Amino acid sequence: MILTKLKLVAVSLSLSLFIVTMAHAQTTAAAPVPAQFGTAQTVFLSAAGAPSFGPRATFYTNASYESMYNALTTLKQYRLVPAPTGADLTMEISIFMTLGNASSVPAESLRLTIRDSKTQALLWTIDVPLAIGVRDKTLAKNIDDASAKIASDLKALAAGKEPQQ
Repeated sequence: MILTKLKLVAVSLSLSLFIVTMAHAQTTAAAPVPAQFGTAQTVFLSAAGAPSFGPRATFYTNASYESMYNALTTLKQYRLVPAPTGADLTMEISIFMTLGNASSVPAESLRLTIRDSKTQALLWTIDVPLAIGVRDKTLAKNIDDASAKIASDLKALAAGKEPQQ
């Protein structure tokens, strides 16, 4: 008799836990992305620089700006404008370095920081790992690949979806 009651309690608790879990799963929705991505028509792109890589710092800055500019032009989601005053979104492209700890190797990424031009509110930051090449040509190709991934992420954001890995 006691064993039967314990089994009944165990089954009831399991069923209750299952129902609560299912109810939570059904009510949890993806967080919305900022509406500005879907409504914006114009973008101002600026070059926010690169860490001091010695004489190559200017190359990194210029290559990342040119590559992201071309990727945005190809995307055709937004019209690029020459000044932030005429833009719905302000985007800053940069090379970002994560230093890590003493036992890890520094890692670089191409970073796009996106702000609402009117409020300067930070809307999103996209970081894409960047393979640093020894030759300028290799590095430029790696930056182009990272810029294409960022453009793909922007397309998802404009459609109201979070970017995927």
